[in-house]
Amino acid sequence: MLSPCMLCKAECCRNHLITVTSFDVLRLHMDGYRAPDFAQFAPCKILNYDNEMVLEFHDSGIAEDYLLALKSNPCYFLENGRCGIHKLAPSVCKAYPKDASGKMMGKLCPGIPRLMHGVLGTETREGYAKEIGIYREIVAEWNRTRGRMRDCMPFLLERTEDANLMRKKYG
Repeated sequence: MLSPCMLCKAECCRNHLITVTSFDVLRLHMDGYRAPDFAQFAPCKILNYDNEMVLEFHDSGIAEDYLLALKSNPCYFLENGRCGIHKLAPSVCKAYPKDASGKMMGKLCPGIPRLMHGVLGTETREGYAKEIGIYREIVAEWNRTRGRMRDCMPFLLERTEDANLMRKKYG
């Protein structure tokens, strides 16, 4: 089947900060990728972001705001103009140019591919919206710890793994 992304030059993967959740990082980590190789904490230097996904670090004694993101500009996983991990790609990438609720986001996706996404839909991962809700809870828990950046990734992965086990056990 023709993918709308095949008609694009991967502008979203080349030019934008790709924010992710700990569920995305854990999926890649469990498949053998090392989180420090592909994930980063990026300073909140963008105009529009979800405040409930902002991680606070207290390394300097005051809260500094960061977002969990792929190493981007271009994306760490971009290979020859295409996604090198398409089946494992983060939920935000699979849903793009739509958000977790299925609503079209901005106009970052160029004309024809954007139109095709509107008609054909996207590969939104089942449970993406639920993952975002749980990730927000994990972020809130982290922010209450007033922790340091070096301790955050292990915390996120542990809490996410616990949340995955609970979801499997209780639905």
